[in-house]
Amino acid sequence: STVFTQVITITDFTAPILTPPATQTLNVGAGNLCRVNMPDYRGLVGVVDCSTTTLEQLAPNAPGSLVIGYGGSRTIVIRATDACGNSSTTSFLVLLVDATAPNAVCKNITVDLDASGNATITPAMVNNGSSDNCTTPVILVSVVPSVFNCTNVGPNTVTLTVRDAAGNTSTCQSTVTVRDVIAPVISCWGDTTIVKGPDCTNI
Repeated sequence: STVFTQVITITDFTAPILTPPATQTLNVGAGNLCRVNMPDYRGLVGVVDCSTTTLEQLAPNAPGSLVIGYGGSRTIVIRATDACGNSSTTSFLVLLVDATAPNAVCKNITVDLDASGNATITPAMVNNGSSDNCTTPVILVSVVPSVFNCTNVGPNTVTLTVRDAAGNTSTCQSTVTVRDVIAPVISCWGDTTIVKGPDCTNI
């Protein structure tokens, strides 16, 4: 009898099939000075392959790379390589936004009514160093109420609103103490002669 031996080599020439995630959003405003590290997005990519695959998030947007400032987008490229050396790539967008509100800080103030019994304040007068990671200086929007009169003498609660360049707003409250420090004005007649009538009565 004769025995024949045949060697069959099975080779995988098929690259992994990748499914990218939907467009992602990265809040750069959450980081110090509007800076954050690029997240690792490899876990969001779907992979279909007959063997173990290795995923890489490629430069310049590799995990941990520095992202500075918001606006625009980054293209994330993911490469998958299977055990047989076949590889494929996919990509998706990451939108860079500032979704963090500024830090509104107020201070209490005292204002005096003018001679007409009125006083007006501005947002800057009650602002006490409000700040934002991405916008310097922060935008002072309003203080409400801002006009006072004699009916407001004493403490009054006002609300300061601040905004960053991305449109995020924040508020804080302070006490405005209104004072009336102008003494009343007394108006007198001039010198007057009164003529007495009969029985010393006034005419």
